[in-house]
Amino acid sequence: MTSTESAAKQSIFSRWNIFASVILFAAGIGFAVFNQSDNIKPLELITLNGTQVDLPGEGLSWVNLWSINCPPCLKEMPYLEALHQQYEGKVQIVAVSVPYDPPNVIKDYQTREGFTLPMALDIDGIAMRAFTDNLVVPSHYLVDNKGNVLLSHLGEIDEASIKAAIDKYL
Repeated sequence: MTSTESAAKQSIFSRWNIFASVILFAAGIGFAVFNQSDNIKPLELITLNGTQVDLPGEGLSWVNLWSINCPPCLKEMPYLEALHQQYEGKVQIVAVSVPYDPPNVIKDYQTREGFTLPMALDIDGIAMRAFTDNLVVPSHYLVDNKGNVLLSHLGEIDEASIKAAIDKYL
């Protein structure tokens, strides 16, 4: 075998290894993203206003796990507020702050922005663990009244996609 033939075989083998590695990595990411719990146990969360939010709720619930230090999370908040107004009485929209966010900073943000949607604290991480082992903020979950997770979306999402998901199950 000539050195040219040997180099060509090594190049093909090298490309195959890279391709196989990418496929395995993508499969692992896919498993992490889509291997969510199909059902959540009942949760009682306390909002910044001192009220209790029950998950699952009486109907559909859109749950947003977010952080005050996450720019995409802050970008989503105005349209989560708009959806809260639009679907009030039909769908419970809840923003759940991650355990490491200081409650006073979240409260200041809610007051400054004039948000009325329930903003719950997850100081002990109970809600976070109910939904995922691999927290990504923002994370979104659509839950029915039996606790079935109908949809999960990790990462930023636009208002139209949320509306389409909610409308599909109304």
